[in-house]
Amino acid sequence: MNRYFALLQGLALAAACGQVAAQEVTLHMGHNTQTDHPIHLASQAFADAVREATDGAVNIVVHPAEQLAALRAGAEGVQLGTVDLYASDSGTLGNWAPQYSFVSLPFMFADFDSAIATMDALEDELAEAMRADLNVERLGWSPGGFRIILTTNKPIDSAADLAGVKIRVPEIPVYVSAFGALRANATPLPWGDVYSALQTGVVDAVEGPSGAIRTAAFQEVTKYLARTNHILNDTNFLMNLDRFNALTPEQQQAVREAADKAFNEDMREMIREEEERSYAALAEVLEANDNPDVASFRDAMAPVFEEFVATAGDQAAAWIAVAQGR
Repeated sequence: MNRYFALLQGLALAAACGQVAAQEVTLHMGHNTQTDHPIHLASQAFADAVREATDGAVNIVVHPAEQLAALRAGAEGVQLGTVDLYASDSGTLGNWAPQYSFVSLPFMFADFDSAIATMDALEDELAEAMRADLNVERLGWSPGGFRIILTTNKPIDSAADLAGVKIRVPEIPVYVSAFGALRANATPLPWGDVYSALQTGVVDAVEGPSGAIRTAAFQEVTKYLARTNHILNDTNFLMNLDRFNALTPEQQQAVREAADKAFNEDMREMIREEEERSYAALAEVLEANDNPDVASFRDAMAPVFEEFVATAGDQAAAWIAVAQGR
Protein backbone atom coordinates (compact mmCIF):
# COMPACT_ATOMS: atom_id res chain seq x y z
CA MET A 1 0.00 0.00 0.00
CA ASN A 2 2.80 2.39 0.87
CA ARG A 3 4.40 1.67 -2.47
CA TYR A 4 1.05 2.40 -4.15
CA PHE A 5 0.74 5.80 -2.47
CA ALA A 6 4.40 6.56 -3.23
CA LEU A 7 3.70 5.79 -6.89
CA LEU A 8 0.68 8.14 -6.87
CA GLN A 9 2.76 10.87 -5.27
CA GLY A 10 5.47 10.40 -7.88
CA LEU A 11 2.96 10.61 -10.70
CA ALA A 12 1.42 13.77 -9.21
CA LEU A 13 4.84 15.38 -8.88
CA ALA A 14 5.72 14.47 -12.46
CA ALA A 15 2.42 15.96 -13.68
CA ALA A 16 3.05 19.15 -11.73
CA CYS A 17 6.53 19.44 -13.18
CA GLY A 18 5.07 18.87 -16.63
CA GLN A 19 2.60 21.71 -16.08
CA VAL A 20 5.43 24.06 -15.02
CA ALA A 21 7.49 23.05 -18.03
CA ALA A 22 4.53 23.57 -20.32
CA GLN A 23 4.29 27.17 -19.16
CA GLU A 24 7.92 27.92 -19.99
CA VAL A 25 8.28 29.77 -23.26
CA THR A 26 11.05 31.29 -25.34
CA LEU A 27 10.13 34.30 -27.46
CA HIS A 28 12.19 36.08 -30.11
CA MET A 29 12.27 39.87 -30.40
CA GLY A 30 13.77 41.78 -33.33
CA HIS A 31 14.65 45.35 -34.25
CA ASN A 32 16.74 47.14 -36.89
CA THR A 33 19.34 49.06 -34.85
CA GLN A 34 22.85 48.28 -33.61
CA THR A 35 23.65 46.99 -30.14
CA ASP A 36 24.68 50.39 -28.73
CA HIS A 37 21.40 52.07 -29.73
CA PRO A 38 18.72 52.80 -27.07
CA ILE A 39 16.25 50.48 -28.80
CA HIS A 40 18.54 47.51 -28.22
CA LEU A 41 19.49 48.58 -24.71
CA ALA A 42 15.83 48.97 -23.76
CA SER A 43 14.90 45.68 -25.43
CA GLN A 44 17.60 43.81 -23.54
CA ALA A 45 16.58 45.43 -20.24
CA PHE A 46 12.98 44.41 -20.99
CA ALA A 47 14.02 40.82 -21.68
CA ASP A 48 16.10 40.64 -18.49
CA ALA A 49 13.26 42.06 -16.38
CA VAL A 50 10.72 39.60 -17.81
CA ARG A 51 13.04 36.67 -17.18
CA GLU A 52 13.60 37.77 -13.58
CA ALA A 53 9.93 38.51 -12.87
CA THR A 54 8.80 35.12 -14.23
CA ASP A 55 11.64 33.11 -12.62
CA GLY A 56 12.86 32.15 -16.07
CA ALA A 57 9.51 30.89 -17.32
CA VAL A 58 9.44 33.53 -20.08
CA ASN A 59 12.74 33.91 -21.90
CA ILE A 60 12.99 36.65 -24.54
CA VAL A 61 15.90 36.51 -26.99
CA VAL A 62 16.69 39.89 -28.57
CA HIS A 63 17.98 39.97 -32.15
CA PRO A 64 19.48 43.36 -33.16
CA ALA A 65 20.37 44.88 -36.53
CA GLU A 66 17.70 43.11 -38.62
CA GLN A 67 19.13 39.69 -37.70
CA LEU A 68 15.60 38.37 -37.14
CA ALA A 69 13.92 40.37 -39.91
CA ALA A 70 14.24 43.70 -41.70
CA LEU A 71 11.93 46.46 -40.50
CA ARG A 72 9.00 45.94 -42.84
CA ALA A 73 9.23 42.15 -42.72
CA GLY A 74 9.44 42.24 -38.92
CA ALA A 75 6.45 44.54 -38.61
CA GLU A 76 4.46 42.22 -40.87
CA GLY A 77 5.74 39.10 -39.15
CA VAL A 78 4.60 40.22 -35.70
CA GLN A 79 1.10 40.66 -37.10
CA LEU A 80 1.11 37.24 -38.74
CA GLY A 81 2.73 35.45 -35.80
CA THR A 82 5.92 34.44 -37.61
CA VAL A 83 7.74 36.93 -35.35
CA ASP A 84 6.98 37.07 -31.61
CA LEU A 85 7.98 40.67 -30.83
CA TYR A 86 9.29 43.51 -32.96
CA ALA A 87 10.12 47.22 -32.60
CA SER A 88 8.41 49.13 -35.41
CA ASP A 89 7.83 52.78 -36.14
CA SER A 90 4.28 54.00 -36.76
CA GLY A 91 5.08 54.93 -40.34
CA THR A 92 5.89 51.33 -41.23
CA LEU A 93 2.63 50.16 -39.66
CA GLY A 94 0.91 52.49 -42.11
CA ASN A 95 1.66 49.99 -44.87
CA TRP A 96 -1.20 47.87 -43.47
CA ALA A 97 -3.30 50.49 -41.67
CA PRO A 98 -2.48 53.99 -42.99
CA GLN A 99 -4.02 55.86 -40.06
CA TYR A 100 -1.08 54.95 -37.80
CA SER A 101 1.31 56.91 -40.00
CA PHE A 102 -0.08 60.18 -38.61
CA VAL A 103 2.88 60.15 -36.21
CA SER A 104 5.25 60.33 -39.18
CA LEU A 105 3.70 63.31 -40.92
CA PRO A 106 6.20 66.12 -41.57
CA PHE A 107 6.54 68.54 -38.64
CA MET A 108 3.75 66.78 -36.74
CA PHE A 109 5.47 67.45 -33.40
CA ALA A 110 7.54 70.40 -32.25
CA ASP A 111 9.56 68.52 -29.64
CA PHE A 112 9.78 65.34 -27.56
CA ASP A 113 7.52 66.64 -24.79
CA SER A 114 4.60 67.42 -27.09
CA ALA A 115 4.98 64.05 -28.82
CA ILE A 116 5.04 62.14 -25.54
CA ALA A 117 2.02 64.04 -24.20
CA THR A 118 0.02 63.23 -27.34
CA MET A 119 0.96 59.58 -27.53
CA ASP A 120 0.38 58.99 -23.81
CA ALA A 121 -3.06 60.59 -24.11
CA LEU A 122 -3.86 58.20 -26.97
CA GLU A 123 -2.18 55.16 -25.41
CA ASP A 124 -5.27 53.09 -24.55
CA GLU A 125 -7.06 54.02 -27.76
CA LEU A 126 -4.08 53.11 -29.93
CA ALA A 127 -3.52 49.82 -28.09
CA GLU A 128 -7.13 48.76 -28.56
CA ALA A 129 -7.12 49.79 -32.21
CA MET A 130 -3.91 47.86 -32.93
CA ARG A 131 -5.38 44.72 -31.41
CA ALA A 132 -8.29 44.93 -33.82
CA ASP A 133 -6.44 46.22 -36.88
CA LEU A 134 -3.05 44.52 -36.65
CA ASN A 135 -3.38 41.56 -34.26
CA VAL A 136 -0.66 42.96 -31.98
CA GLU A 137 -0.33 43.94 -28.34
CA ARG A 138 1.27 47.40 -28.08
CA LEU A 139 3.55 47.08 -25.06
CA GLY A 140 5.25 50.48 -25.16
CA TRP A 141 6.09 53.57 -27.15
CA SER A 142 8.98 56.00 -27.31
CA PRO A 143 10.18 58.80 -29.55
CA GLY A 144 13.08 57.64 -31.65
CA GLY A 145 14.59 60.99 -32.52
CA PHE A 146 13.96 63.77 -35.02
CA ARG A 147 15.16 62.96 -38.51
CA ILE A 148 18.00 64.84 -40.20
CA ILE A 149 19.54 64.69 -43.68
CA LEU A 150 23.03 63.54 -44.68
CA THR A 151 24.29 64.01 -48.24
CA THR A 152 27.35 62.91 -50.16
CA ASN A 153 27.61 65.53 -52.89
CA LYS A 154 26.18 68.90 -51.79
CA PRO A 155 24.99 70.77 -48.70
CA ILE A 156 21.28 71.22 -47.99
CA ASP A 157 20.02 74.59 -46.79
CA SER A 158 16.48 74.85 -48.17
CA ALA A 159 13.82 72.62 -49.67
CA ALA A 160 14.91 73.62 -53.17
CA ASP A 161 18.31 72.00 -52.61
CA LEU A 162 16.73 68.53 -52.51
CA ALA A 163 15.33 68.72 -56.05
CA GLY A 164 16.62 65.71 -57.97
CA VAL A 165 18.63 64.31 -55.05
CA LYS A 166 18.50 60.52 -54.79
CA ILE A 167 17.62 60.08 -51.12
CA ARG A 168 17.07 56.83 -49.30
CA VAL A 169 13.73 56.69 -47.47
CA PRO A 170 12.03 53.86 -45.56
CA GLU A 171 9.45 51.70 -47.31
CA ILE A 172 6.71 53.95 -45.92
CA PRO A 173 4.15 55.77 -48.11
CA VAL A 174 4.15 59.01 -46.09
CA TYR A 175 7.94 59.31 -46.40
CA VAL A 176 7.80 58.75 -50.13
CA SER A 177 5.06 61.40 -50.40
CA ALA A 178 6.97 63.88 -48.25
CA PHE A 179 10.16 63.71 -50.28
CA GLY A 180 8.19 63.59 -53.50
CA ALA A 181 6.72 66.95 -52.46
CA LEU A 182 10.30 68.20 -52.13
CA ARG A 183 10.96 66.99 -55.70
CA ALA A 184 13.64 64.61 -54.44
CA ASN A 185 14.13 61.17 -55.96
CA ALA A 186 12.83 59.15 -53.00
CA THR A 187 14.39 55.67 -53.05
CA PRO A 188 13.04 53.07 -50.58
CA LEU A 189 15.77 50.74 -49.30
CA PRO A 190 16.16 48.49 -46.23
CA TRP A 191 18.27 50.15 -43.53
CA GLY A 192 20.92 47.46 -43.79
CA ASP A 193 21.54 48.30 -47.46
CA VAL A 194 22.04 52.04 -46.99
CA TYR A 195 25.76 52.14 -46.16
CA SER A 196 26.78 50.42 -49.38
CA ALA A 197 24.19 52.41 -51.37
CA LEU A 198 25.77 55.68 -50.19
CA GLN A 199 29.24 54.32 -50.76
CA THR A 200 28.53 53.24 -54.34
CA GLY A 201 26.35 56.18 -55.39
CA VAL A 202 23.08 54.27 -55.60
CA VAL A 203 21.76 57.13 -53.45
CA ASP A 204 23.18 60.59 -52.74
CA ALA A 205 21.55 61.10 -49.36
CA VAL A 206 19.90 59.49 -46.36
CA GLU A 207 17.57 60.85 -43.71
CA GLY A 208 16.98 59.49 -40.25
CA PRO A 209 17.38 60.11 -36.52
CA SER A 210 20.88 61.07 -35.47
CA GLY A 211 21.29 58.12 -33.09
CA ALA A 212 20.45 55.49 -35.70
CA ILE A 213 22.62 57.27 -38.29
CA ARG A 214 25.60 57.41 -35.96
CA THR A 215 25.40 53.76 -34.89
CA ALA A 216 25.03 52.73 -38.54
CA ALA A 217 28.20 54.77 -39.33
CA PHE A 218 26.68 56.62 -42.31
CA GLN A 219 28.94 59.57 -41.45
CA GLU A 220 31.77 57.49 -42.90
CA VAL A 221 30.28 57.65 -46.40
CA THR A 222 28.67 61.13 -46.44
CA LYS A 223 30.00 64.69 -46.27
CA TYR A 224 27.18 67.12 -45.34
CA LEU A 225 24.61 67.29 -42.55
CA ALA A 226 21.42 69.37 -42.26
CA ARG A 227 19.43 69.44 -39.02
CA THR A 228 15.99 69.70 -40.60
CA ASN A 229 14.13 67.74 -37.87
CA HIS A 230 11.48 67.15 -40.52
CA ILE A 231 9.85 64.01 -39.07
CA LEU A 232 9.81 62.47 -35.60
CA ASN A 233 10.88 58.86 -35.71
CA ASP A 234 9.11 56.69 -33.14
CA THR A 235 9.13 53.13 -31.88
CA ASN A 236 6.18 50.91 -31.00
CA PHE A 237 7.13 47.78 -29.08
CA LEU A 238 4.76 45.14 -30.38
CA MET A 239 3.99 41.53 -29.51
CA ASN A 240 1.89 39.17 -31.56
CA LEU A 241 -1.52 39.19 -29.88
CA ASP A 242 -1.93 35.41 -29.95
CA ARG A 243 1.47 34.95 -28.29
CA PHE A 244 0.57 37.50 -25.64
CA ASN A 245 -2.82 35.91 -24.95
CA ALA A 246 -1.14 32.50 -24.60
CA LEU A 247 0.80 33.71 -21.54
CA THR A 248 -0.64 33.26 -18.07
CA PRO A 249 -2.20 36.37 -16.48
CA GLU A 250 0.81 36.61 -14.18
CA GLN A 251 3.21 36.44 -17.12
CA GLN A 252 1.23 39.04 -19.02
CA GLN A 253 1.45 41.37 -16.04
CA ALA A 254 5.21 40.81 -15.82
CA VAL A 255 5.58 41.62 -19.53
CA ARG A 256 3.49 44.79 -19.22
CA GLU A 257 5.39 46.06 -16.18
CA ALA A 258 8.80 45.33 -17.71
CA ALA A 259 7.79 47.04 -20.95
CA ASP A 260 6.49 50.11 -19.18
CA LYS A 261 9.78 50.55 -17.32
CA ALA A 262 12.09 49.75 -20.23
CA PHE A 263 10.30 51.56 -23.04
CA ASN A 264 7.98 54.21 -21.59
CA GLU A 265 10.51 55.39 -19.01
CA ASP A 266 14.12 54.36 -19.57
CA MET A 267 14.23 54.43 -23.36
CA ARG A 268 12.60 57.85 -23.52
CA GLU A 269 15.35 59.26 -21.33
CA MET A 270 18.06 57.45 -23.28
CA ILE A 271 16.69 58.86 -26.53
CA ARG A 272 16.81 62.43 -25.22
CA GLU A 273 20.46 62.00 -24.28
CA GLU A 274 21.33 60.04 -27.42
CA GLU A 275 19.83 62.65 -29.74
CA GLU A 276 22.14 65.44 -28.59
CA ARG A 277 25.20 63.23 -28.15
CA SER A 278 24.84 61.65 -31.57
CA TYR A 279 24.13 64.90 -33.37
CA ALA A 280 27.20 66.48 -31.79
CA ALA A 281 29.32 63.50 -32.84
CA LEU A 282 28.05 63.73 -36.43
CA ALA A 283 28.60 67.49 -36.54
CA GLU A 284 32.24 66.98 -35.56
CA VAL A 285 33.04 64.94 -38.66
CA LEU A 286 30.59 66.35 -41.24
CA GLU A 287 29.99 69.83 -42.64
CA ALA A 288 26.97 70.62 -40.49
CA ASN A 289 24.15 73.09 -41.10
CA ASP A 290 22.47 73.50 -37.70
CA ASN A 291 19.88 76.00 -38.94
CA PRO A 292 18.59 75.19 -42.42
CA ASP A 293 15.55 77.01 -43.82
CA VAL A 294 13.00 74.78 -42.06
CA ALA A 295 10.11 77.02 -43.13
CA SER A 296 10.79 76.16 -46.77
CA PHE A 297 10.53 72.44 -45.96
CA ARG A 298 7.34 72.90 -43.95
CA ASP A 299 5.70 74.91 -46.73
CA ALA A 300 6.66 72.41 -49.41
CA MET A 301 5.25 69.49 -47.44
CA ALA A 302 1.88 71.06 -46.63
CA PRO A 303 0.04 69.09 -49.39
CA VAL A 304 1.22 65.83 -47.80
CA PHE A 305 -1.28 66.34 -44.95
CA GLU A 306 -4.22 66.68 -47.33
CA GLU A 307 -3.17 63.63 -49.30
CA PHE A 308 -2.67 61.64 -46.11
CA VAL A 309 -6.08 62.40 -44.56
CA ALA A 310 -7.80 61.63 -47.87
CA THR A 311 -6.18 58.18 -47.80
CA ALA A 312 -6.15 57.38 -44.08
CA GLY A 313 -9.64 58.64 -43.22
CA ASP A 314 -11.51 60.09 -40.26
CA GLN A 315 -9.61 58.17 -37.57
CA ALA A 316 -6.33 59.64 -38.75
CA ALA A 317 -7.87 63.12 -38.84
CA ALA A 318 -9.05 62.70 -35.24
CA TRP A 319 -5.59 61.65 -34.03
CA ILE A 320 -3.98 64.55 -35.89
CA ALA A 321 -6.42 66.90 -34.16
CA VAL A 322 -5.29 65.57 -30.77
CA ALA A 323 -1.65 66.07 -31.73
CA GLN A 324 -2.34 69.63 -32.86
CA GLY A 325 -4.35 70.44 -29.74
CA ARG A 326 -7.64 70.87 -31.57
